[in-house]
Amino acid sequence: MNPALWAQQLVIRLLEITHGQWLYRNVQVHDTVTGVLAGQLQVEIETQIQLGEEGLEEADKYLLEINLEDLETASGETQAHWLLAITATREARLL
Repeated sequence: MNPALWAQQLVIRLLEITHGQWLYRNVQVHDTVTGVLAGQLQVEIETQIQLGEEGLEEADKYLLEINLEDLETASGETQAHWLLAITATREARLL
C-alpha cells in the first residue's frame, strides 16, 4: 500500500468515527423521544403520577385519568403538554 492511499484511508476512517460520535451525541442530548431530555421528562411525569391526587382540585383530577401506556408512547410534545397542565394545576391550587 502506498503512503498516499494509507493517509487517505486514515482520514476517511477518522472522519467516519467523529461523525458517528457527533450523531450519537445529538441523539442523546436533543432527541425528544430517546435522549437525555426525554429521560428527564419521564422522571417528571413519574413524579407527578406518584403524587396522585395530592394538590389537585376535584375538577382537575381528570388529568390523572390517563392511560399510562398511551402517555409513555406519546410524542415528547404531548408528554410535555400534559406535564405542564398538571404542574400548573398544582401550582394554581397553592396560590
